[in-house]
Amino acid sequence: MFPNHVGKPTHTRIDHDTWKALLRRAGVRDARLHDARHTAATMLACLGSPTAGRHGRDGLV
Repeated sequence: MFPNHVGKPTHTRIDHDTWKALLRRAGVRDARLHDARHTAATMLACLGSPTAGRHGRDGLV
């Protein structure tokens, strides 16, 4: 969870709308924000990051 500009939790609707607008402006296919997490994890694994593949509450796969 990321804070908004005044330090409060970001409202899920605003977060969703901002993500969708970013995808449109970038000219890339529509995707869920969660899909970006998986893409980032894959890229980290390809780069040999020691933390790639960690997921979940305790940071383990």
